[in-house]
Amino acid sequence: MDNAKELASITPKKREQLHVSGINMLNDCGLRFYFRYVLGIRRPPAAYMHIGTAVDESVARDLENKINTGELLKRDDAIGIAAAKFEERQSSDPIELEPDDKGLSIEDVIGASKDKTVALAGLHYDKAAPTIQPKHVQRKFAINMDKWMRDRAKKMHDDADMEPNKYLATQLHSEARALNATARLGLDLAGEQDIVELAGEQLVVRDTKTTGKSPIPTAAVDSDQLTIYALASLVLDKKIPDFVGLDFLIYTPKRHDTKYVYLNSTRTMEDLEVGLYRFSNAIHAYRRGVFVPAKADWYGCSQKYCGYFDRCPAAKRPKLVQITQEYQGGETK
Repeated sequence: MDNAKELASITPKKREQLHVSGINMLNDCGLRFYFRYVLGIRRPPAAYMHIGTAVDESVARDLENKINTGELLKRDDAIGIAAAKFEERQSSDPIELEPDDKGLSIEDVIGASKDKTVALAGLHYDKAAPTIQPKHVQRKFAINMDKWMRDRAKKMHDDADMEPNKYLATQLHSEARALNATARLGLDLAGEQDIVELAGEQLVVRDTKTTGKSPIPTAAVDSDQLTIYALASLVLDKKIPDFVGLDFLIYTPKRHDTKYVYLNSTRTMEDLEVGLYRFSNAIHAYRRGVFVPAKADWYGCSQKYCGYFDRCPAAKRPKLVQITQEYQGGETK
């Protein structure tokens, strides 16, 4: 037997991954998660997705150069990377016009989006990059959660056996079985930390956001994404970050003004336990096929913000309201 040939013919089993973006999508709208990750239906991207990808690429290459040489790239080079990345993404995965783009041609939207990309890349270069002391950029992680899921499942089964409420006991057993089934298949909690910063002795994890309006003051405090990134640092860096932060690059849609806002926060082990609870709950929902739709009055449940709106059975359709008027004595009442 030719062992080398036999081994070379084996296709390694790819472990399943659950990203924080998937957990957030499941929490926002189970049906959107179902369409995207269970049925595998991809929608043409909106312009803002290519803008974010292109700006992230510029930020990463700029800060990577700072790691390697101690200096940022030349400004024109950093901006050029963003423009080139936008064109590359548009060429390989063309954008689709959004409902708000009525009256505009695809060329108009592409041109305006490229202008926005360049402006936001320049904004980060001018305002954020000089202050950041990067250690890693675009650091991918994939944390093997199998043992954690088995341990959690054992405790949940034990708790269920002691639970007097039959309904709660059934739920605990159900989630435990889902975790054990997932552990047998193998699953990683995965993602990518935009920027890992070492400022003196302080470890900081930052994420870059492109947006059209100023963030709420508690954005970093409330971010589940930053919580999972902090959990990843506990595994990779052997400590919880001293700070987690969000770099908001703002480009107003009407005036085309730019503004930079940095918000930071901290995470504790208690916060990470909340993140792990959300992870476990997402596994349960996914394995049991429980895909709860978003509330009909949530802004994301709209044709503008959801690419699956037209096919979704839970989407609230616009209604025509008939107004009845009664004519009396020359007056309309």
